[in-house]
Amino acid sequence: MQEFDKVFIRLSKDKQSLTVGDFDMIRPSDYFLNYYKRTQGALYEGGFQTARGDQIITTAGLASSRGIYTRQNLAVTEGNQGPYKLTGNNGELFIIVLAGTERIWIDGKLLTRGAENDYVIDYNAGEITFTPKQLINKDKRVQIEFEYSDKSYFRSVVTSNTSWTNPNEKTTYRLHVYSEQDSKNQPLDLTLDSAARAAMVAAGDDPAQAFIPGIDTAGFSTDRILYRLTDSLGYDSVFVYSTDPELAMYALSFTELGTNKGNYILSSTLANGRVYKWIAPVAGVPQGTAEPVILLRTPISRRMITIAADHKTGDHGTIGAEAAFTQNDLNTFSDAGNDDNTGLGTHVYYNHKTNLSDGKILEAGLDYEYITRDFQFIERYRPVEFNRDWNLQTTDKQPEHYAAAGISLSDSSGNRFQAGTSLYARETAYTGFRQSVNWTQYFHRWKLLAGSSLVNASDDSTSTTFLRPDLTFSRSFAKMNGLEAGFRYWAEHNRFSSADSLRSGAFYFDEYQAFIRTPDTSASQFYTEAIVRHDGLPEAGVFKRVNEGFTWNMGGNLPSGRNRLNWLLTWRTLDVLDTTLSQQQDESALLGRLQYGYTTRKGWLTSDIFYELGTGQEPKREYTFVEVEPGQGNYTWFDYNNDGLQQLDEFEVAIYADQATYIQVFLPTSEYIQANVSQFNYVLNLQPRAVWSDVQGIRDVIARFSLVSSMQLSRKVLDDGSFLSYAPVGTVADTQLVSSNAYWQSTLYFNRTNTRFGAEYTFLQTEGKVVLINGPETRDLTRQNITIRWKITDPLVLSTGISSGLKSLESIAFSGRSYRTPFVSLEPKITYINGAQYRISLSYLYKSTQNESGAESLDSHTGLLDLRYNVPGNSTVSSRISYTLADFNGVADSPVGFALLEGLQDGQNILWNLQFDKRLSQVLQMTLSYDGRKTGSADIVHTGRVQMRAIF
Repeated sequence: MQEFDKVFIRLSKDKQSLTVGDFDMIRPSDYFLNYYKRTQGALYEGGFQTARGDQIITTAGLASSRGIYTRQNLAVTEGNQGPYKLTGNNGELFIIVLAGTERIWIDGKLLTRGAENDYVIDYNAGEITFTPKQLINKDKRVQIEFEYSDKSYFRSVVTSNTSWTNPNEKTTYRLHVYSEQDSKNQPLDLTLDSAARAAMVAAGDDPAQAFIPGIDTAGFSTDRILYRLTDSLGYDSVFVYSTDPELAMYALSFTELGTNKGNYILSSTLANGRVYKWIAPVAGVPQGTAEPVILLRTPISRRMITIAADHKTGDHGTIGAEAAFTQNDLNTFSDAGNDDNTGLGTHVYYNHKTNLSDGKILEAGLDYEYITRDFQFIERYRPVEFNRDWNLQTTDKQPEHYAAAGISLSDSSGNRFQAGTSLYARETAYTGFRQSVNWTQYFHRWKLLAGSSLVNASDDSTSTTFLRPDLTFSRSFAKMNGLEAGFRYWAEHNRFSSADSLRSGAFYFDEYQAFIRTPDTSASQFYTEAIVRHDGLPEAGVFKRVNEGFTWNMGGNLPSGRNRLNWLLTWRTLDVLDTTLSQQQDESALLGRLQYGYTTRKGWLTSDIFYELGTGQEPKREYTFVEVEPGQGNYTWFDYNNDGLQQLDEFEVAIYADQATYIQVFLPTSEYIQANVSQFNYVLNLQPRAVWSDVQGIRDVIARFSLVSSMQLSRKVLDDGSFLSYAPVGTVADTQLVSSNAYWQSTLYFNRTNTRFGAEYTFLQTEGKVVLINGPETRDLTRQNITIRWKITDPLVLSTGISSGLKSLESIAFSGRSYRTPFVSLEPKITYINGAQYRISLSYLYKSTQNESGAESLDSHTGLLDLRYNVPGNSTVSSRISYTLADFNGVADSPVGFALLEGLQDGQNILWNLQFDKRLSQVLQMTLSYDGRKTGSADIVHTGRVQMRAIF
């Protein structure tokens, strides 16, 4: 939904426009300046033409930024498709990714979002999962850039981009300005007292040192996690979780610092919030991961100004230059370290294109770039794998030089030859030379793709050689509709040597691929390929083979008429040949997806099947409940044990709006369980009337029936070495089942579209198991329902519903919440309908249920009157009143009692409602509502609400 969270107004006239509201700031056509920002503010765009014909195009923006840019290398594991947790610049686990800002590369290739493409992402949880189209293994290099929400300070962004083109002189001048800064005197989610400001002043340009104690002396409160101060094992000032009103007086804020960097660890309790416990150091080394400190985010300021010019030399050449000035302050509170805030960058280039007499095209180019030691980009401007291309192992700041020259010769048949040479130097820290060549050649039905890259580099103590050959040859067969078969070999040989001896960091791999595939223009697609990979690492100064991997891929689609078939399948094995050099273990992984759709000739039967399998992981969930304004939440709190303290098993889904005073907030964790994943979806629609529209006898009876059925199954199962762990159905031991979600609903209709008489039978089954830090929780529901309707006269409709089923909850951590309750219900109803103007219905509901796991039982009788008056296109008035007589046996103030009573009380219960809906305009609606209730012996509760809704 975040992608649609854009509200703006745009005014335009001729070539001028002004946008106010939500918009994206996108990079100009610069070499150094690169950015993509989600913002709120104002953006001006305009174009002018001078008297002599010069073209001037300018944009200017002033806005507040909605997020912070970050870039990270994602550490992936063999055969694990995810989800993988994204983190913030300071290691924050709880981040919200701004929708659409992410860019993800695997091995330098940009991926496409979507369940049918390469990956899916949960923006709110900050988790990414790769689809079966992208097999994840130890060899994949995954890089991610994205923006995430940050509310520490008000952050403003100012941009100005102007280009001036002189058509006669064939010259374009560009001036671009980008400025982004936090307002240090306008903190949003931070409270900056004198101690916090002093800590940031002292931290200088090292934000990791901006800590303040996370200890606050507070009075005792039942809705906070509090600690007492004590001594333990000879250590003083140890904080221990406490609910003692006399001793619990400290509220602590913890920061996760990493393994062996703190003296506290997360403890598993039933308290409504995270509780940390102290763990004693061993030999002076901390054994925990957290400390009661707060890491402050220092306010930053970033600017870049670029000046550039491009000039066309004749009809085929272009020469250009660009200069960039940068200013980057990591902490505007402190002057310490400001001597490295500014930097300069320059770039010059020349490109030339020549059309030769034989129809070939010759292209040549030169590039040179220089940046000073303290040059800082806004967002990455070099290729995503630039450092790897140059075999760069160090990223400490140095002045940098980059120079490149290249030549290309191509023809209209697609043949091309490219060669290039380049230099990259980081003052005295690194000097590298790179040569590359690429050749594409077609010989009748043969195709050759050949390329190679060689980097020779050195620093003070090490010399490196990085060779990457890549060779593919294939042949297409005209008699087989262009089917292509081929072979590919590519490799990387990376040598780090010192004194003629291989050093750690050196590696090599060789990959061999054989493939068969149909051409892209074919209506039906098919491909299959097999890949073998050998990996080597240095031992005793020489390379030794340590791993061997095998991957088999197959896929395609057959969009033939009424049948639609898409499939892909991947099988991957990894064999470890030397366990002393490799940290891997023997692994195997299976990925696949099948989509099949079928429609009969007249459409009387349609079905769709989706099946996906793979290997991933399930995060252990942890949550807390946070109090909000009445009516703004989803949960309510009942102090079942009367201790005045909030426990996780005391929160229930609110039945009434005035009780909805808490929201459930999931807390990020770093604990995952690896498991095999399967998902199965099925939809069936049966309509015999489509072929028997005008028949008599038994066929007419059959044609009156119709069936709609849908099924959604997904689960994660611990790998037991068998294919059954990938199956979405079947019996699995509770110890093997990590998580599951199942939904199955089938409805059989009789006379579905007949207005006089009809009936339907519905079967519904849902199952769900989630993994929580405190243990798994499983919820199941099975229900059968029969509904019969009969139109007695034109205004009167009689209907009867009969239901039976079973509802259950099993919680390992909260055993008091577990129940298993079969139920039956009967609901006759009579409805009076006067066209579209008003409707009156009177119904009676009998319900009986009993907890098989305990002694609780409920028999209830409910009478309900519904009134609705409608003025089409204008307003609606509706009213409802119900009376329920509940006979409940058991403890009402308990989780099981709440589940059975559903907000009512033993005895008499009266609920009433009055609501008025009014359309004020085409885009504005107003709702006035009043609710009242008298449940059991409780006082009468009155609730009124006013709601305005804008529809865009």
